Amino acid sequence: MIRSLQLFWLILERLHLKKFLFVFLLWYVIACVLLWILDPGITTLADGFWFGFILVTTIGFGDFTVTTLPARIVAGILGLYGDLVITFLTGAITSWFFEKFQAFRGHSVGAFVTQLEHMDELSDEELQQVADKAKALRAQKEAGKQTSA
Repeated sequence: MIRSLQLFWLILERLHLKKFLFVFLLWYVIACVLLWILDPGITTLADGFWFGFILVTTIGFGDFTVTTLPARIVAGILGLYGDLVITFLTGAITSWFFEKFQAFRGHSVGAFVTQLEHMDELSDEELQQVADKAKALRAQKEAGKQTSA
């Protein structure tokens, strides 16, 4: 389970989504507070966060609607940003599943890169496996050059 989370975190880093998600969470909090302040129909801060959640996840129960123009602008930006987050997270999760499948088959690029990044922590056997994998990749690359020439 921990390796799976590490792999997902690595994918988020490679796709440069960590900063994007952090900024989204910050905007989410700010937007929910603004919605609570700007719209008279949202009477509590908890309702502001609930409305933000419903908006971002595109569920839309209809129990809250924004009525003022500034609240509508904030809600529109939050909704669009939420759509982007869902889209990018879907891509990251897909990449994670692909890497897990490749690891199952023994061809995971993510696992290979992680091993290269943490070579000082590998055992002698794991180092030999990395070296063998690098040699095999080099042989594939050179075989590809010969067939294309």
